[in-house]
Amino acid sequence: MFGHVPSRFGPVAAKQERVAEEWAALRLIRHEDYRRAEELHEGHPGAIAHELGVVLSIVEAYRAVLLRIQVEGESPDVVYVRPRLGAGGWTERLEARESA
Repeated sequence: MFGHVPSRFGPVAAKQERVAEEWAALRLIRHEDYRRAEELHEGHPGAIAHELGVVLSIVEAYRAVLLRIQVEGESPDVVYVRPRLGAGGWTERLEARESA
C-alpha cells in the first residue's frame, strides 16, 4: 500500500510496521464500535480486541492514532483521530461522552 521496501535496519522496519498497523486499524475499527467496546470493557485492550474481532496489536495501533485532550474548565474531553499539525489537522474530531 505504501510502497515500503523491506529493511534490515530495525527502526525503519518498526516504523513501516507501525504505519501498516495504524492503516489497518483505521479500516477495521469504526470509532462508534471502539467507543462502545472501551466503555463495556473499562478500557481493557484484550477484551476490546475480542469484542471487535481484531488482534490486540490492531487495538493498540488504533489507540496510538487517538489524541485525547481535556481543556481545563471545559467538558467534555475531545478526541482527535489522526492528529497532525495545522488548523483542522485531524481525520476526525469527536467529543468524548461522560461515563455513567
